[in-house]
Amino acid sequence: MQQLLGGFIAMLSLFVLHLAAPPLAHDLPAYASHVSKNNASSHALRRLTHSLHSPPDHADMAARRKRILERHHAQLRSALARRALPSANLTSAAAHASLLARLQRMRGASVPPKLRVNMREYFQSNWNAGTPAGADCGRMRRVGPAGDGGKAVCFDALPPPSEPCFVLSVGVGGSPGHPPDFRFEIDLHRRLPHCTFHVYDGTNFNRGPVRNAPDFVKFFPKDFSSTVWRSYAGRHIDIFKIDCEGCEFNSFEPYENMANVEQLLVEVHGNNRHADVEHLMTELNKTHGIFYREPNIQYSDGTCIEFAFRNRGGRSLLQ
Repeated sequence: MQQLLGGFIAMLSLFVLHLAAPPLAHDLPAYASHVSKNNASSHALRRLTHSLHSPPDHADMAARRKRILERHHAQLRSALARRALPSANLTSAAAHASLLARLQRMRGASVPPKLRVNMREYFQSNWNAGTPAGADCGRMRRVGPAGDGGKAVCFDALPPPSEPCFVLSVGVGGSPGHPPDFRFEIDLHRRLPHCTFHVYDGTNFNRGPVRNAPDFVKFFPKDFSSTVWRSYAGRHIDIFKIDCEGCEFNSFEPYENMANVEQLLVEVHGNNRHADVEHLMTELNKTHGIFYREPNIQYSDGTCIEFAFRNRGGRSLLQ
C-alpha cells in the first residue's frame, strides 16, 4: 500500500508540475541555453533541467517535497517569464540564484558555490585605493560637475604643456530632449588646453548631428568597441575616461593595450555578472592601481563604482 501511495504521489506531482503551459521542463532548456553565456548559475540550471527529466521515485517526490515544489514552480516560471526568453536581461540574478538554490536543495542536488555575491561587499573588500595594493596621487582634483559625471583626475601623471597630451573619452550621455554632457571634457580642456580630445558615444546620435560638441573635441557618433580600441594600439593615452553603462566589460580587449594608458577613469557597473566584474578588475589591476574610488549612489544601489586608476609603471612613478 505504501508503494502504491508513493507512486500515486509521484504521478500527481508530475501532473501538477506540468499543468501550466509551457511546462517547466520545456522552459528550462531554452533558458539554460541562453544563460550558459550570460549567467554564473548556468550549470545549476542544466543540473536542475536534467533532474526534472529524470524518472522520479517515491522517495524523491514525497508529499513534503511535492508541496514545496508546487509552491516554487510558479516562482521559477515567473522568473523565466520576466527575462523574456531567450533575450534575458539578468538584472535580478541574486533572487534567481536564491530560487535555484532552494529548488536544488529540495531535489537533493548540491548548490554551486558563489551563486550569490554581495557586490558592495565584494568591492569594499577587494578593490581599495592607495598603496600597497593600489596607487597614490599627490595632486588629485575633481574635474567636471560636482555630482554624477565628475571624475577624479591625478595631475601627477599628466604631461607638461610642452609635451603632447591625448584624452580618449567614451560616453557623454544624451537622449531625446537632453543634449550630450561635455562638462567633464570642457573642464579638463580648461586645465589642459594643449590636449587632443577624441570622444565616442553612439547613444541616440543617429537622430541627428551633435550640435553642442565643443570645438576642441573630435566627436565620433558611434559605440566604442574592442575593434575601435584596437585602432589605438601603440598610441600613448594620457587619460582614458569610460562611462557607458556596461560597455566596460568588452571595450578593453586586448588588455595588453592598457599598458599605453597613463590614467583610467571608469565606472564599473556591479549589477552585471560577478565573474565578468572580477575578470575586468583583475585584468586592469595587472597594469594599473586604484588611486580613487567613489560609489555612485544617485543612480544605483551602491554597486556602480567610479574607479580612478593610474599606470603602475607610469610617468611620475618612474621618476
